[in-house]
Amino acid sequence: LAANLWTNTIELNGRPGVDDDGNGCIDDIHGCDFGDYDGDPSPPRTSQGGHGTHVAGIIGAVGDNGKGGNGVAWRAQLLIAKGFDAGGYAAISDLVNTVYYSINNGARVINCSWGADRAPTIAEREAFKYAQDSGVLAVVAAGNSSIDASRTSPASLDTVMTVGSINSHDQVSAFSNYGSRVHVYAPGGDAGVDANEYITSTFPSNQYGPLRGTSMAAPFVTGIASLLFATNPRLSAIDVREIIVSSSRKVTSRFPDGTTSIIRIPDAAAALALAAIYTPTPYGAPSQSSSPTNQSPKADHATPDLIETTSSTSCALKRERVHPGTQGLFFMILPLIASALLRRRIKPTSSEI
Repeated sequence: LAANLWTNTIELNGRPGVDDDGNGCIDDIHGCDFGDYDGDPSPPRTSQGGHGTHVAGIIGAVGDNGKGGNGVAWRAQLLIAKGFDAGGYAAISDLVNTVYYSINNGARVINCSWGADRAPTIAEREAFKYAQDSGVLAVVAAGNSSIDASRTSPASLDTVMTVGSINSHDQVSAFSNYGSRVHVYAPGGDAGVDANEYITSTFPSNQYGPLRGTSMAAPFVTGIASLLFATNPRLSAIDVREIIVSSSRKVTSRFPDGTTSIIRIPDAAAALALAAIYTPTPYGAPSQSSSPTNQSPKADHATPDLIETTSSTSCALKRERVHPGTQGLFFMILPLIASALLRRRIKPTSSEI
């Protein structure tokens, strides 16, 4: 992953301990850690530390180097934004600020492998609208609760691209959320009676390991989206979402609730062919009302394939403690899902995590 990390040259060549670029995060050379209040988004040395690294590898692990596996977009730049702290805590304000941070630093695709079984908050609605208005595609995991994705956030928002999980037989995974809010389904492993599958990707300390969940499915689509932006940088977020959906394969699958439906599975080659001839929909600069008060919108996107990964991560320029009694259940999207009250330690429910 190291060779594909985005580099903030202002901070790299700046003064240690000083916010040289004025973006609210000190010494954010490769991204920002808003969960632990610093510019180092390296994973924590805990059992949960591999989740974001695993997701990043699926998106953009360096290819053609004889090591491990290739990411989908193996020449993309990875801007890392970490939102859960070392103790497994996160706040909604931290998570949405990763969205603002990535947009304002030039990202075109944002991977959000996190969510909650509840309605979206106002802060989430505003952040993802800001992303879409900025021409940035937010790809989010549908969740691992085996429920309709319309009951989750941010997967139920109409300003994001929601991804469910399928197994190697092109069938919806037993744990995956589903329904009309899910745009496409991508490989995420399975934990059903007929399938026990994982996705292998990068782990910290030069390791590789298996995980499963819609967290693993979303980055496959994020990688494809990056390739589309690189092929046709004038595409808007809505354009890329439409291209991926319309070029997908249709198959019949059974949902976890027992119903049967036609689902869409992305076809990267078909999507790239369509992107090359697609007439882009113009998008304008985001409005000031949808931008955070402590950041300035960045309308130009000099790096078309820059990706920000917020998979069990987030960086807050302004941290606000959220009371657990008013925000419902919050979860990191992990294999088989780990749930906990917001602001409480996330406790994995399976040795597979």
